[in-house]
Amino acid sequence: MKKITLIAACFYLFTNACKKDENKEPQKSKTEFLCSGQWYLKVFNINPGVKIGNSTVTDFYATLPPCEKDDFQKFSPNGTAFTDEGPTKCDPSNPQIDEFIWAFDATESKLVFDKLPYDISKLDANDLILTKVVDGSEIFGGISGQSYKVTLNMTH
Repeated sequence: MKKITLIAACFYLFTNACKKDENKEPQKSKTEFLCSGQWYLKVFNINPGVKIGNSTVTDFYATLPPCEKDDFQKFSPNGTAFTDEGPTKCDPSNPQIDEFIWAFDATESKLVFDKLPYDISKLDANDLILTKVVDGSEIFGGISGQSYKVTLNMTH
């Protein structure tokens, strides 16, 4: 009897474990997530911090003027994208829209835009988190020869 119960339990587990969840929505691709709306920068961190005046700054987002905090990026599936200056422009003579090209690397673990590759730490329906290690010579206030980790977090 134990043998029959064991065989029945194994059969049940085998047949039910392989069934598809018919109510589950299909998984979205990274392109679908990326192209799903307007992305607003909410975090712009640099670690270690850089010296600006008498302060060491790690939270660059806090130093941005409001006219930059309302900017957003919009990505299209065809590899084109744009930055929109938002409702307030820092310089009225700047164009409202600045277009650029984007692409994933072959493994979709990096997002390349403005010819710069960023590691994708997270990409889902709500968050796009990108990181990049750069030399201090590429950062205002950075020390040449020192590595800095830049983290960008964008949300809808």
